[in-house]
Amino acid sequence: MHLKLDEIIRALKKARNELVDLEDLSDEELGKIEEQFRQLRKRAERDGNQLSRHAKPAELR
Repeated sequence: MHLKLDEIIRALKKARNELVDLEDLSDEELGKIEEQFRQLRKRAERDGNQLSRHAKPAELR
């Protein structure tokens, strides 16, 4: 199942490929991704676009 999901995610042009192997990332790498999502959320809130907790990463760009 995971292999198929990885294949689909990698095939999507706007997919964030670094999230495919999330369980293999170091704490530092996870921290960087977490900060990226915090910044995206702040920007969206500042712009008046409230994000759902279920927003897809490609929609966050």
